[in-house]
Amino acid sequence: MIDDMGQDVRLLDEIEGLNMPLSVAVLPYQRHSSEIARKARSAGLDVLLHMPMQPREKIGGLGQGALKDGMTEEELTKTAVADLASVPGAMGVNNHMGSGLTEEAAPMRTLMGLLNDKGLFFLDSRTSSASVAYKTAQDAGVRAATRDVFLDDSNDPADIEKQFQRMVDIARRRGQAVAIGHPRPATLYVLRERLPGLEKQGIELVRISELVK
Repeated sequence: MIDDMGQDVRLLDEIEGLNMPLSVAVLPYQRHSSEIARKARSAGLDVLLHMPMQPREKIGGLGQGALKDGMTEEELTKTAVADLASVPGAMGVNNHMGSGLTEEAAPMRTLMGLLNDKGLFFLDSRTSSASVAYKTAQDAGVRAATRDVFLDDSNDPADIEKQFQRMVDIARRRGQAVAIGHPRPATLYVLRERLPGLEKQGIELVRISELVK
């Protein structure tokens, strides 16, 4: 999964150029959110809404369309519906930030009720180890998965390589693994180098929609 898409169409061209069954998460209300979502779907990629959510630390920069602490059920639903409209064709949702909000059961129940009504799935980015989002999704009957590895907390290619291998090791041990990265030069470099060799390692790369359950 490649997060934080929406600003630069050229980055999508690079991702498409990998010729792999990848998934992209598009932030709402960015300059090219709608264009990237439509183009990615046309290219056969899975598209998710990368929904901004309140982190535990009260910081700025969440941007338009964020789900925040203290919102009423009506406000949460209205905001989420508008976010989805800005990323046309989204098959599911994953959280951008959200270390605070994903720990709270009530707003997660509201969100999962909406996703259930719309037939969308949820990927818990696991920005908090105390997140209840995945369990709440399951309880609501929403198809869901949870992130296992962040590829690029570091921009050092060597560190990204280690995280890539960690993803492979988890997939071998558990049967599947979900990794999230970002459209940064070092990350795209490692993906270009490593993705073609997965099959020889006995690993099948699939879109996120094939892993949610």
